[in-house]
Amino acid sequence: MKILIITTRFYPHIGGVEEVVSNIAKNLSKDNDVRVLSSLDAHTGLSKIDKILKISLPEKNFGNYKNKRIWINIPHSVLGVIIFPTRFLLALIELFSYVIKFKPDVINYHFPDDSSVYVSLLCSILKTPLVVNIHGNDLHIFSKKPIHKLFIRNLLNCAAKIIVNSAYMKSEFEKSYPSLAAKVKIIPNGLNVDLYSKSTSKPYINDPYIFYVGRIVEKKGVDLLVKAFYKLKDLGLKLSKSFIFS
Repeated sequence: MKILIITTRFYPHIGGVEEVVSNIAKNLSKDNDVRVLSSLDAHTGLSKIDKILKISLPEKNFGNYKNKRIWINIPHSVLGVIIFPTRFLLALIELFSYVIKFKPDVINYHFPDDSSVYVSLLCSILKTPLVVNIHGNDLHIFSKKPIHKLFIRNLLNCAAKIIVNSAYMKSEFEKSYPSLAAKVKIIPNGLNVDLYSKSTSKPYINDPYIFYVGRIVEKKGVDLLVKAFYKLKDLGLKLSKSFIFS
């Protein structure tokens, strides 16, 4: 089977969506032809002039699947707005050309955000079966922005299935899109236990402890965790952490 995964969060970025998409692509590629299509942005290490002129980068191999980058975002600067009509047209041509050439049996789209404008048009015209994965902020932030709302609604209407990672996200989704509830399926994010069963490190094995894994960013609420831990210090708790800086 040919599977095309479209996401704006992917390597070399660091984060939860990036890890989920990478693991899905690696595992599906064992028995399928999997391609990951992601967008160019400031984190790719390109200079400003390169970002304007380079619509795509050469394909790179990551394991058994392939990754290609096309700039499929909405502009967030004055210069971006000025060049957007040209960039939008070029990106659409590049996107459609890639999909028509690859001929995927299914498109799996993660984290509907700016790129939903492009994916919405793509799926409306080509009628390729679409599976949409909702992760969190895509529902709580992007789907409520006027500029995104129309395209995300159209995108979700086109979807054959909509995947969320928890019962909570399912209930949140159904509050915003009650008419689409029948399409929603809960598939929790996977965990490769082999990565941890080989570890010989057992911190605070004899003491109760709080363990945090995540990025040091404001929205993760690490500051609240530290304050809460300080208030509970008399209970003999330990604080263990695995921080990812970005």
